[in-house]
Amino acid sequence: VLSGSNFNNADRVSLVGLNGLTTVEVGADSFLLKEGSFALTDCSSLTLLKIGAHSFAKFSSLTIENDDSLSSVEIGSLQDSASFTTAPLLLQDLPSLSTVVIGKESFRDTDTVVVENLPVLRVFQTGESSFRNCTHATFQQLPQLKSVVLGYHSFQFSDDAESTLVMKDLPALISVSTDLGSDKDSSSFMYPHHLTLSNLPLVSSVVLPLAFQYLTDWSVSQAGQFESHPSIPLNDVHATVCSKTDYLALSPLTTHIVVPNNCSNAVDFTSFDLSALSFLRELRIGDNCFRHVKNLVLTNLGGLQNVTIGFNSFSQSSTEVDPESSYNIRIRRCNVLKSVVIGGYSFLYFTVFDLAHLPSLERIEIASMDPQNPGGNFYFTPFEL
Repeated sequence: VLSGSNFNNADRVSLVGLNGLTTVEVGADSFLLKEGSFALTDCSSLTLLKIGAHSFAKFSSLTIENDDSLSSVEIGSLQDSASFTTAPLLLQDLPSLSTVVIGKESFRDTDTVVVENLPVLRVFQTGESSFRNCTHATFQQLPQLKSVVLGYHSFQFSDDAESTLVMKDLPALISVSTDLGSDKDSSSFMYPHHLTLSNLPLVSSVVLPLAFQYLTDWSVSQAGQFESHPSIPLNDVHATVCSKTDYLALSPLTTHIVVPNNCSNAVDFTSFDLSALSFLRELRIGDNCFRHVKNLVLTNLGGLQNVTIGFNSFSQSSTEVDPESSYNIRIRRCNVLKSVVIGGYSFLYFTVFDLAHLPSLERIEIASMDPQNPGGNFYFTPFEL
């Protein structure tokens, strides 16, 4: 047992093979100033690990292994903490662990969280903004876990194309909730692009209002109340847009859009913005469409993979072009978009061609290389990549 504000210049703690050790308690503001590592392994009688607020703030490694009697892990305070801000949290194969409490802002910049094969774990609770930038989190094989209680903004994932959340084989889990905050805008479980929820049959309470936005792919089965979450489409939702009315009626769960040839050419149809369709995966537009549209906007679509536009779409005759208007195509922040294919004579008089923050983009094809099928695209548009 250590009181607060000790060993602030130490960079290594190793407690290994101490079979008589039953408790490890470290007060607040200890081991505070240096990067380092903490190992707690092969301590067969250890039952409690308790670490005070801010202690080990810069330590980048935490190892807890082969501590078969460990029943409680408390790291930091729910009100004030910031411990192990960059360290991965791996809690695996600990047969007696029943309670895990992680304090405010602890592990806030970690990339990996694994809570796995803990046969008696019943409670997992976190404080505000803990695990806020993780990219991989796994909760599985936790047969007695009943509740996951997350602090405000806890487990807001990094908006990264590889970010992944897995929750599976949690047969006793009943509730997953977050502290909503005064504005009811907690971002817990926001931004994982890959989601697996499986064998959670008893989940009856889910309070995660902004969760699961920008999913790229998802697998959901026997997931209780999660199956009714408004941000998880359980099936592909296909839509055909032939008119402005069709566009305005699009479901927010739409995953695939097709625009047939010679459609959506009404004079009052001047903007085609799909940025609200966070589950959109594919957009296919035929020939001779959107004659009067001045803006095509595809932004922040985390699952969008392919955009295909046919011949002579988004193109006006020279007499129809409004010289006072700007004609724009903007495709931005679509992290898994792989291809943009545009047929000849489309976007003929557009003045802005804005493609940005597309880390997975592999292919841009504009018109044909065949001299027998020439294309006139973006006559007046600067080209910049």
